[in-house]
Amino acid sequence: MAQDLTPVEVSETKSIATIDSTFVIMAECGCGHRRELHTLFLRRRLGAGVTIGEVRQKLRCHLCQARMPVVRIYRQPA
Repeated sequence: MAQDLTPVEVSETKSIATIDSTFVIMAECGCGHRRELHTLFLRRRLGAGVTIGEVRQKLRCHLCQARMPVVRIYRQPA
């Protein structure tokens, strides 16, 4: 999925509340496991004021349980 998307540079201090549905948040662990993170779920689970850096600190891989995945933001094609 990420191969069809355009990567966007976003500071780790940016709040997830400012990221709308035109963007996709992907987390990838060191093993290469990749997962899409839905902003609505993150807002409900962690709070709207949480930053990208805080999301990264709280996550772990859904397959290998590795912590601190790389969080990338992509713009969806128009």
